[in-house]
Amino acid sequence: MDETFVASEESPQVYRIRFKHSELEMFFNDLLSNVTTDEVTKCLVQYVTSSIDPIGWHAIWRTVPNESNGLTSAYDFEVEVMDVLLNRLEAIAVVLKLLNPKESELTVEQFDEKEKLLKETKIVNIPLSELYVISDGDDYNQYQRTAVVIEQIRYFYDFLWRPWDELTKSDVSGQEIFVDSKLMPRLELAFDIKDKKIPQSTINRIKRLMTEAWRIKDKIDSHNSFKSIESMDVSIEDNSEIDYINEVDLVEAIRFKLRLEDIEREMKLLEDKHLRLIASSLKKSTDINGLDDEVMDDKLNKLHIIAKTFTLKSMKEIIDLLINGNNDMDVSIMSHTSLYSALKYVKSGDKIFITTGVYSCPSLPWIESDIEIHGLGANVDEIVIEAMDSVGDIFINCNSNRILFSGLSLKSTSELQSLLMIHKGFVILNDVVLDGDHQTRNALTVLSKAKVELENCKIINEKEEGIITRKGSLIFNRDIEQNLDKSLEHKTLNLHLNLNTGSPSAPSLPSTPSLPTTPSAPSPPDFEIIDP
Repeated sequence: MDETFVASEESPQVYRIRFKHSELEMFFNDLLSNVTTDEVTKCLVQYVTSSIDPIGWHAIWRTVPNESNGLTSAYDFEVEVMDVLLNRLEAIAVVLKLLNPKESELTVEQFDEKEKLLKETKIVNIPLSELYVISDGDDYNQYQRTAVVIEQIRYFYDFLWRPWDELTKSDVSGQEIFVDSKLMPRLELAFDIKDKKIPQSTINRIKRLMTEAWRIKDKIDSHNSFKSIESMDVSIEDNSEIDYINEVDLVEAIRFKLRLEDIEREMKLLEDKHLRLIASSLKKSTDINGLDDEVMDDKLNKLHIIAKTFTLKSMKEIIDLLINGNNDMDVSIMSHTSLYSALKYVKSGDKIFITTGVYSCPSLPWIESDIEIHGLGANVDEIVIEAMDSVGDIFINCNSNRILFSGLSLKSTSELQSLLMIHKGFVILNDVVLDGDHQTRNALTVLSKAKVELENCKIINEKEEGIITRKGSLIFNRDIEQNLDKSLEHKTLNLHLNLNTGSPSAPSLPSTPSLPTTPSAPSPPDFEIIDP
């Protein structure tokens, strides 16, 4: 039984199943004997459909918010199962009533979601792993066997299955016998965690790695181009829009694939009880302040302060500036000497404040949390985040719902494709300088469906285009300043953009204070510019 499952007092009772290590070992060894990794899910579906009651039982559906069910919050509903699908681990069920939270505790949006589900949708497909079989009213334990089967499946996918196991169709590892190469190390790891035989910091690290891995797997599933990298046209001879788009997609696909391989290798070390201690000591996630993974468990938002050095005098000045900025007096503070360290520990809702100095960055993780990054107590030109040669083609990648940059400069010191790339979401640049140092091709790249607001910003010294956009992007323009003639003198204009469908081969715009007039019979623009 999932030990994190706690129903409200008003909810009906559910079957609570507990497994011993020996029981699970015997069961999965028997069920998956001689089954290759890429055939495991098929085997489990056959087992479930031959063992479970297909109709008539009631369950608590603990929802997982996602696009497939259209829910944005977690709920407990009572459902009645009408059928169990024969080709995947899902049930068709009628949603009967809301169990938790209480209606009086719902927001307006949650109430509307609940009403739509109960009165309009009514019948839904639900993964079996989200169902908990109700025992109330089952006087003869008719559905206890169904509860056992679902708990076996839930345990398998919670503790014994990995995201990379689903990506091995054309891989040698997909032909390995699952119980021979994967079952026992993972089962022992799961029970060692349960029995607290592993340090909490290592447990936190494992949880974080697996959360990241499943997030990457979801991204790979949502992009068809990621599934067949070999078929992507990435010719650099043809400067068409399609080649440009595929080139960016290829970079992102490879980044995800390589990161997933890194996590897989690290998890294999952690799954081996003999190598686990060595792996933990070699790769203990500790930043320069000695803050280990347990920091990540704190759910309270923090202020992250970046400074070259921390003295009593400088800390007093920093604290005074933060207090004057109307920040929460009870908020926790973490100190760092690099942006990399701050981004490593940041989570949605946190704020990063950077004090005066030039901070050279050999690499940066992608920004995938909703955060704010502010310069603190100095002019924009005095707070510089600088890309070193080793950062790659893109300096900063933004891949979150909302990110704010203010009061700082981003600068290149080597040849880059872009200083700042917006993959999705809404990014606000307020009082920011993007300095290409005459080496960066494009200061800002905005991909499809991403939105950017620029206010009191400067784009200077870029090698080719100031801003490259992809079809469907949206730009709010508020007083952007950019050097068009490649001289040191800044000229004010509405916006300097590549209007030729985002292709890097498009010519530069002339140095005029406004966008050029559109030629006759133009193709529709691939983005929208809003000037207030």
